[in-house]
Amino acid sequence: MRTHDQADEFKPDRTLLPRALVRRRSAFAFKKGQTVSSGDLIAVVTNRRRSAAGKEIYDVAVLGADYGRPQRTFLGQYLLRVH
Repeated sequence: MRTHDQADEFKPDRTLLPRALVRRRSAFAFKKGQTVSSGDLIAVVTNRRRSAAGKEIYDVAVLGADYGRPQRTFLGQYLLRVH
């Protein structure tokens, strides 16, 4: 008996599901190229992604004094928008 063939045949059409059941990712809090801060550190967002747990992760390029580390990575919850 080949049960995996049955699983391969069933492919539900996502367009027929109600919109509330189709999960969509929320937008990121910061755009690429946006200026952000974390404490006294001012930086520009260079890359963004989500962790397996759904948390936002941002790679930033530090402006000004970088203390030997011009590229850093932050969780989105620790960054603030700079106006």
